[in-house]
Amino acid sequence: MKKTYKTAHLFGIDFFGNSKDHLLKELASLTVNSSKTSYIVTPNPEQIIQSRGDDDFLECLQRADFALPDGVGILLAAKIQRYKDAKRQKKGSLHYGPSYSAGKRDDNAKRGTYIEERISGREVVVDLLGMAQEKGLKVLVVGGRGLAQVESQKFKVERVGLKRKGFLDGVYPVQGYGARNDTTKRITYNAKRINWLEGYRDVQNPTKQEEQEVVQTIKELRPDIVFVAFGAPAQEKWMFSHSSLLEESKVKIVMAVGGSFDYILGKVPQTPDWIARAGFEWLFRLVTQPWRWRRQLRLVQFVWLVLTQRARES
Repeated sequence: MKKTYKTAHLFGIDFFGNSKDHLLKELASLTVNSSKTSYIVTPNPEQIIQSRGDDDFLECLQRADFALPDGVGILLAAKIQRYKDAKRQKKGSLHYGPSYSAGKRDDNAKRGTYIEERISGREVVVDLLGMAQEKGLKVLVVGGRGLAQVESQKFKVERVGLKRKGFLDGVYPVQGYGARNDTTKRITYNAKRINWLEGYRDVQNPTKQEEQEVVQTIKELRPDIVFVAFGAPAQEKWMFSHSSLLEESKVKIVMAVGGSFDYILGKVPQTPDWIARAGFEWLFRLVTQPWRWRRQLRLVQFVWLVLTQRARES
């Protein structure tokens, strides 16, 4: 795909460097003009640390068409890197290698270390849902276990297919679906109908039947947009291990969304805007979800990584 946007090369990953508005224009164009599947990931500081001990995960982040800077830590790393580069350039010791071009064209992309703004993956999901409704695009969520237990005025979940113990009764059959798709549901969120398939009870150890259901669902539904909600790094690895299936099914956009729907549908309280803008979303999550404290330790590792190493050369 010919890139018409800037990227920031940090930690071995080309982050999207333009605004969210620019991103949405790119994605809207892909739903109309592209014949290939585009992959979106949302690396945050926690995932950067995960990827340093998982080469397969890192490769997924590198292969994605859009790596969104979802976290103020990524923006901070970019600013620190620019400062370090400026000091080295003054000393005459900064030389650009093949993976960095100081904003010049490189592999049809404009690359540097400048990122215009943080782009929340959760906000992009909401924007894509609106785009899907406006353009009449079909949406499928794969993963996101437990959403059926959430009740609110904003949305409802309806199962598609035959009755099965442990699942809801369905009332909106999907055109072309057979009775075997008894784990497929449909979320209605703000009048937006979203097809939802839990997929696997354990994504790390899928059963043959679960895999067959997932494959058959995607082949028959042929969604335009697929949101993958298994959590990192499982969701990113699933996306690329199923790339042939997604491309053969003419999926336009595939996005790793983690727990975005937990927030969007009200299962987990959303971070107030002023806290997110101040860069303290991590603290809000820790207070509202104290079980995350072990994961938050990766933020300390990330800060140490940024301060002690040249992010661009990582």
